[in-house]
Amino acid sequence: MGKEKTHINIVVIGHVDSGKSTTTGHLIYKCGGIDKRTIEKFEKEAAEMGKGSFKYAWVLDKLKAERERGITIDISLWKFETTKYYITIIDAPGHRDFIKNMITGTSQADCAVLIVAAGVGEFEAGISKNGQTREHALLAYTLGVKQLIVGVNKMDSTEPAYSEKRYDEIVKEVSAYIKKIGYNPATVPFVPISGWHGDNMLEPSPNMPWFKGWKVERKEGNASGVSLLEALDTILPPTRPPPAPALAPPLPRRPAPPPGACLHLRLSEALRQRLDARHQGPVEVLQKEKRPRRPGFRLQPPPRSVPVLPIN
Repeated sequence: MGKEKTHINIVVIGHVDSGKSTTTGHLIYKCGGIDKRTIEKFEKEAAEMGKGSFKYAWVLDKLKAERERGITIDISLWKFETTKYYITIIDAPGHRDFIKNMITGTSQADCAVLIVAAGVGEFEAGISKNGQTREHALLAYTLGVKQLIVGVNKMDSTEPAYSEKRYDEIVKEVSAYIKKIGYNPATVPFVPISGWHGDNMLEPSPNMPWFKGWKVERKEGNASGVSLLEALDTILPPTRPPPAPALAPPLPRRPAPPPGACLHLRLSEALRQRLDARHQGPVEVLQKEKRPRRPGFRLQPPPRSVPVLPIN
């Protein structure tokens, strides 16, 4: 059997209307994560709503409100495979009203793909003081996402189309900003792409013969390539913490339960999936000062409530 591929989480961030969902959906399609028939279905439905250019975005934008408004509201997840990794890609909303959802998605990521629109006026709006290009990059770094890829999107919308001058201008300004917040631009691939047409997504684009590829220099080893997919495969594998006992915070309860009562715990969805309703095993309860109390022995979720832990 071949060696199992490493799993990584990637979040796609950037200013509203920079083309994040379209780029992500098109990449998923090109990587075989969704079939052609489904894309054709989305194309027909989007055209009926007068939003024909949203067919790839609808791979991830599934809410009725998202499709009607043409913006991402909540995070969306999709899995696909590259030659090196199993990838869970997280499409984050770009609108500032939904920044909490963006933070939720980014906090789970190993690498961020910052999508920057190259269209006239679009880049300037995103990189401005109140633009989400700046805020998303800063939040990603603050949340511990130290690996970054920049996709300079909508190269087909520059004047003239696929302008090398416009690309160089954007790279210079974005590099200066991400350096200021903590990233090393020498380790960040910059890839000129068109999320709609698919330029430089999987293979070199004939529309940009001037682009000779990206290069990154880092102590773990240098890398180079041309496409966005190649940039994803140069992500350094994340270091996962070793398996450890699950921790769950108690839910506040007033008044405090008497001895021998049930302790209600707040469980994440991931932890709920790991725990079986018939789960047996010692559960150690810790006080604030970390002094162990008597262990319980059964985790039994009631019919319509969070799981409870009887303290014996």
